[in-house]
Amino acid sequence: MENRILVARWESKSRKHFADLYQDAEESQVYSYRGNGYGGCLGVLTRQEAVRIMQERVDSNYFQPDNAKTPMRKVK
Repeated sequence: MENRILVARWESKSRKHFADLYQDAEESQVYSYRGNGYGGCLGVLTRQEAVRIMQERVDSNYFQPDNAKTPMRKVK
C-alpha cells in the first residue's frame, strides 16, 4: 500500500503527458512526483513550495518531450 496523498495533477491537452505531485502520508513535508516514464523526489518542502516548483517545471515543458507542445494545465 502506498502512503502518499495526491496534491496536484497537471495534464497535457491530449492527456498523454501528465505530472502528479504527491505528499508522503507519514512524513508530511516530503514531496515526490510521477509522470509517464519518470518520477523523482522534491525533498522536504512546504506544500506551497512543492506546488510552485512543479508549476515552474510544467511551465518550462520539463515533463514533455517536445517543447513545441501546448503546456500542460493544472487539473487538480
